[in-house]
Amino acid sequence: MPTKQYTPTGEPNHAEKTERLQELIETITEEVTQETRFVQRTSKLNGVGFVKLMVLGNNLERSQASLNDLSQVSRDLGISITGPGINQRIHQEAVALLEGVFARTLQHLSPSDSERAAILDRFPQVHIVDSTQVSLPEALQEYYAGSGGSASSSQMKIHLAYEYRS
Repeated sequence: MPTKQYTPTGEPNHAEKTERLQELIETITEEVTQETRFVQRTSKLNGVGFVKLMVLGNNLERSQASLNDLSQVSRDLGISITGPGINQRIHQEAVALLEGVFARTLQHLSPSDSERAAILDRFPQVHIVDSTQVSLPEALQEYYAGSGGSASSSQMKIHLAYEYRS
């Protein structure tokens, strides 16, 4: 078993935290795989492999991964499966598996109310600020001009500032 590496503050280092997170997600995935009945017989692609494939395969530089892209990622993970083989495993149980793993992982990683309060107590004020840009129909261009270039000819920027704690 590898020796634990700690930072000068006594906290586990990044590699240790990453390893713990991977172990947690794999354990959760195995539990949820059984609950959702994602795997019904011995297969090349188990629940853990499927979750890794969906996460890593959809983290490619392009916006959507094709089945061939996913097949290549599966080979990189040491799983030999074709695009059609992956397609056969994308069904309601697969959706339930991914939803369950995501929800349960968030439960494990989310701080409790007391932990959250202890963190926020350090700050006299907490402001949440965000903005987004929305494309509008071209008919509204007279009222909401776009920013030019390849963007929509009619756009609106929405800014939000929320005093979470003051």
